Amino acid sequence: MRTLLLVLLFLNVVFFAYVRFVGGAGEAPPAIDQGVSVPRLALVGETHLAVPRCQSLGPFAEQAAAERASAWLLTGQHVSRLRSVEVAGPTDYWVVITAPTVREATSIARRLRAAGVSDLKIMPPEAGATEATVSLGLFSDRAHAQRRVTELGRSDLNPVIIEQTHAVASWWLDVDLRPREPVPDPAEVGKAAGDITGLTVVACPASGPAPGPVPGPAPEAGRGDGPAPASNAPSEPLGAAKLHGAPA
Repeated sequence: MRTLLLVLLFLNVVFFAYVRFVGGAGEAPPAIDQGVSVPRLALVGETHLAVPRCQSLGPFAEQAAAERASAWLLTGQHVSRLRSVEVAGPTDYWVVITAPTVREATSIARRLRAAGVSDLKIMPPEAGATEATVSLGLFSDRAHAQRRVTELGRSDLNPVIIEQTHAVASWWLDVDLRPREPVPDPAEVGKAAGDITGLTVVACPASGPAPGPVPGPAPEAGRGDGPAPASNAPSEPLGAAKLHGAPA
């Protein structure tokens, strides 16, 4: 009987040791909660390609041409935004004689007419001023303006040349492209806009005017297609080859 008790006690000790030191090693690790979504890490190159890029097509000299190109791009599922930028335009050369008063300007105009100069015009003083101007021509190049000054120098007068530089509007189309999407061919865009050449593709500016149609460019002055640019310049356009003026 004593031997049986010792055997049972020994077996209990062995079982306890097995469970304590051997059996626990085979337990499965805690299960991971499958309901938690872990986002996939993206490589640097993949992140760059996933961001839409903006490209600008232009420049267009006229808003109407840019709008035609925009309509053509829309047929290819390319939505564009119209943007205008002011750039330096042509320079006109205004030949004038200034006088302290309108009365003296009228006297100068009378002397010039007596000398055979009829294409002139007296410009009244601006608001709050007294100085008047005798306009003797608006030219599209300096050579013609200088020739006019030389001709008038024989009348013992001192005409001067005033340069007038104009800003004109240049039009661009900003197009958002999907990752890896090719840029529309500038040649095809120019053809759709009316056989326009010289279009380029550049990155869109970081910031700029609000998208959408904006007022069209002012007509170029001094070339027969619009009013003179300055408030005190001749009211009618004057060409380079032919002078125009109105009697005072």
